[in-house]
Amino acid sequence: MRDCMPDCLDASLVKGKILVCNISFPYVAYTKGAVAAIVKDGSDWAQMEGLPVSGLEEDDFESFLSYINSSK
Repeated sequence: MRDCMPDCLDASLVKGKILVCNISFPYVAYTKGAVAAIVKDGSDWAQMEGLPVSGLEEDDFESFLSYINSSK
């Protein structure tokens, strides 16, 4: 999981990957070459992005992180 902010992502490490971001800046993931993003975002509105993005509310996001960490 990363803060998907411009200075936090290395394009050579995220290209072709699905990113899990605790801060919702999916356009940065797109510009760095990610193919999708899962972000913590409790808003109830939609917007267009350059890649597939799933926004999860905080409780769901924490459950998702718990699942990821338990399956490593």
